[in-house]
Amino acid sequence: MKSSPFAKEFIDKILDWDEKLTLTNDIIDYWLKVQLLWIALEPVFASADIQKQLYKEAALFKEVDMNWRRIMDNTKKDLLVTSVIKQDGILDTLKYSYEKLEVV
Repeated sequence: MKSSPFAKEFIDKILDWDEKLTLTNDIIDYWLKVQLLWIALEPVFASADIQKQLYKEAALFKEVDMNWRRIMDNTKKDLLVTSVIKQDGILDTLKYSYEKLEVV
């Protein structure tokens, strides 16, 4: 679309939406990765015994869990995708959370 000869008149809007869509795609990719790992690990780290045995991993999971719940709470307040992608640092938080869950 950007290469269309008719795009010149709308290039600012096109570039803005291109950036929003790219960001949305990246957020969804990491969102799904974090969600998949979080769903698998949450019941494991709910156990006090496991938390005692794997205290380092439990601490990492707790940090990710707090980030994940904060993202979910913020998203629940405003379900519009255009609002969700404006959450402060959401992509970086999801990337960080994914990296930590990979370690756990």
